Amino acid sequence: MEERRSLYSLVSLLFAAPLTQEQIDRLGDAGLSEREDVSHGLAVMGKFLRKHDADTRQALAVDYTGTFYGMRTTGGRAALPYESAHDEEGGEQMLMGKARARVYNVFKKHALRLGQSLNLPEDHLSFECDFMAVLAERTKERLAEGDDAEALRLLTTQRSFLARHIASWYPRFAQLALSLSKERFYHGALEFAQDFFALDADLLDDAIAAVEDETGLRAEDVALDMEWLETPPRDDEAGRAGDEAWKAASC
Repeated sequence: MEERRSLYSLVSLLFAAPLTQEQIDRLGDAGLSEREDVSHGLAVMGKFLRKHDADTRQALAVDYTGTFYGMRTTGGRAALPYESAHDEEGGEQMLMGKARARVYNVFKKHALRLGQSLNLPEDHLSFECDFMAVLAERTKERLAEGDDAEALRLLTTQRSFLARHIASWYPRFAQLALSLSKERFYHGALEFAQDFFALDADLLDDAIAAVEDETGLRAEDVALDMEWLETPPRDDEAGRAGDEAWKAASC
């Protein structure tokens, strides 16, 4: 779980904003080129950073803003890292669309508050990866405490969120971004993220099966319905009580 948390945090860092010099230096010392077991994209990033110099930060910043802020387009489409901009193949690119509201409700029901320093919609790829990182950490804590049912519930939520809110649109976004990005570093970052999301889908399946085998619990008996998580908390008193009771048990 710790490596999953770390890798989701890395994806979040890569796509949240242009990298600072401190972040570039830290990534350059992280041995990314040795992690081809996770993705060839990490090796591409590592090789790029081994050659970094005083101009690297500016080059990456120009490529980030050109690619991910919508300054470059192809066929009238921009590689905006928001679910709403890619949730329908060939559909209108939107900000603050229906996907943003659904993701906001999922975050709210997990008592998560976004950092105030980034003025971005909740369905930004970085926030979605932050959510997965937080749930990976909570899963590790619940397993350490022996709360197998809650750990299994968190694992099933991660599996559903990954399928419904990341894997459902990321490939379209990545294909578009690869056609617009000019620096090998971001080509590697896009490849790494896609490989990791596919790998994590398998890891989550294996983790869920392992908990089921060890405890006799069944995922379908403890899982929270993702469509319910995507809806606003109810206004009626019974609904509030139900939501608060669930939140207290989960966080």
